[in-house]
Amino acid sequence: FTSVQGRPCAVIKDPPCLVQHFRLVDAVGMNVGPPSVPMVAFYERLVSPPTVELQVLGKKAPRALVVCIAFSLASSESTLRWATRIQVRFHVVSGSGEEDAWEELDPSGLDLRRRDEASVLVREEDGLELSCCYKFEVRLGDAYRWGPWSPSSHTMEFTLNPPVPQDGSGIKVECDGVQAKLSWPPFKPQTALASRFPSMAEMPVEYSVDVHSGAQRELVASLVTRETSVNIRPLYPSTSYSAHLVARWTRFSSLSPPDDAGNHLSAAFVTAIPPQQLAIGASQCFSTGCTGLPGLEKGTPDGGVGVSGRGPPVTQKTVARPALPQLVPALPPKFAARDPLSYALFSPQEPT
Repeated sequence: FTSVQGRPCAVIKDPPCLVQHFRLVDAVGMNVGPPSVPMVAFYERLVSPPTVELQVLGKKAPRALVVCIAFSLASSESTLRWATRIQVRFHVVSGSGEEDAWEELDPSGLDLRRRDEASVLVREEDGLELSCCYKFEVRLGDAYRWGPWSPSSHTMEFTLNPPVPQDGSGIKVECDGVQAKLSWPPFKPQTALASRFPSMAEMPVEYSVDVHSGAQRELVASLVTRETSVNIRPLYPSTSYSAHLVARWTRFSSLSPPDDAGNHLSAAFVTAIPPQQLAIGASQCFSTGCTGLPGLEKGTPDGGVGVSGRGPPVTQKTVARPALPQLVPALPPKFAARDPLSYALFSPQEPT
C-alpha cells in the first residue's frame, strides 16, 4: 500500500498479463478512479524486415522524393498493435559493402488507422543524400518503453533513373568556320519510371554538353543548360570536334552514367574552311592541278574537287592547260670565214 496525493491506495506489480489498464482505488472509501491508458508490458520485434520503396510527392511536377517504409504489425502476442510511437534509423551502404554508423531519427506518432499494417515516410531533409544506398530499421513503442529494432530492410538507392533521349534521336550540328550550333530533341523519363510516376513528364531536365577537339580529346567547352540547343564559340576553322551530351533531372538524380550508351548522345563535326582560304585552294587547283589544301579537299574521278565538311562534294572542273611547244636543241653557231679573228682562232693550222 502507498499513498497518492495524501490518500492511500494499492499498487499491483508484475501483473500476469501483457496489456492492461490501471485505475486508482481509495482503500478507505472504496472509490475507484477512471481506467488508465493501455499499458504494454513489452513490445515484440517485427517478424519480417520492413519493405522500402521510393515515392514522388507533388500534384503536378514532383516536389519531393521520399522513402516509404511499410511493415506488418502481426506478432505472436499482438503487442505491436498497441504501439503509439515509431522510430526509424538508417545507415549508408558503400559499394564495397562497408556500413556506416546508424543514424537515428526523432520518434514520431504512429498512424493507428490500420491495425494490421503501418508505414512511415523518410524525407530528404531527414538526412538522406541523393545517389546513396541505404538500409532501414524501425522499432515500435509508446511514451514509456520501446521494443527492439527490427531486421534490416533490403538495400535501396535513393535516386531516380535519369532521363533518356527519344528513340532514333541525335544531335543536329550547324557549324561554320568559328562556331557551331548543337540542338537535340527533349529527353524523357524511362518507360518504367513514366508508368510508375506519370508526373515525371513535367519535371524539368538539365543538360550537360562537353565539346572536345582533335584526336587528343582536349576539352574546349563545357556547358549546362535547360534548353535543347547551345551555341559553341569560338572554334578554329578546318578543325574536327566531338560533342557529348548527358542529362539529369533538376531534382532527385545525378548525371547519366558515362558508360551507359542509352543515356547520352554524341556527335562529331568539322568546322568549315574560311572563304579566303577556300578561294586560295581553288585557285591553286586551277593553276597546278592539285586538290587544294591538304586534308580538306578530295579529288573526284572526273578531275573535280570535293570540299569535305560542307555537305555533299561540289564538283569544280579544272581548266585544261595548253601543251607547251617542245624545244629542239640548236647546233653551235658557225663562224664566217670573213671574220679574221674567228678564222685565226678556230681555223686549222698547217703543220710547220
